[in-house]
Amino acid sequence: MRRWFFITIFIWVFAIVTVPASAQAPPTDNELHAAYCLGNFNARIKLNLDICSKMLQEEIQNTNDRLKNGNLSSEERDKWQNILNEQQVATKDCNERRPPIKFQQAADRLRSYLFSKGILSGDNIIFIAAPMKQGENDFNTCWQGISAYNKSQESIECSRKCTASAAGNNDNLFQCQRHDCQSDICKKVDNCDDMSYLPY
Repeated sequence: MRRWFFITIFIWVFAIVTVPASAQAPPTDNELHAAYCLGNFNARIKLNLDICSKMLQEEIQNTNDRLKNGNLSSEERDKWQNILNEQQVATKDCNERRPPIKFQQAADRLRSYLFSKGILSGDNIIFIAAPMKQGENDFNTCWQGISAYNKSQESIECSRKCTASAAGNNDNLFQCQRHDCQSDICKKVDNCDDMSYLPY
């Protein structure tokens, strides 16, 4: 009787120890990469929304400045007032016009994949918090450094080589510049555009 009692206790303790461990198995390399790219695309979407809002604010300011011009004819004033009305409507639906569909579709696809793996729910989300944040940070670092890198001697020499090898073919020139003439961090960010590793 005592032996069965200890066997029962052992099975119960084993179940407690092993079930959470299996439920919280670490994510695979593919899942970590998907999480990194989800953070990447979320950052791209945020940037586009910010640009959309900023551009419209500048346009509205310019239009208001024109309307303050006392020399406008009534016809010109009506024209700029209509433009201002359109800009104000555009501001309200800015989030609907942006981001580009391809960014949103990519983020939705990655989110769906991670959710199907049980990683975007419960305690398992802690496994992907770090790679998601890294993907976001890498995109922002890439974006902020583009202007400086494009002015660097390395970028200038690379562009010259691409121009020579493209021999007047714009598609080849674009592919060469995008593939070769970028900082290492931007090349890493661009790898997220390839989603062939996803099963669906």
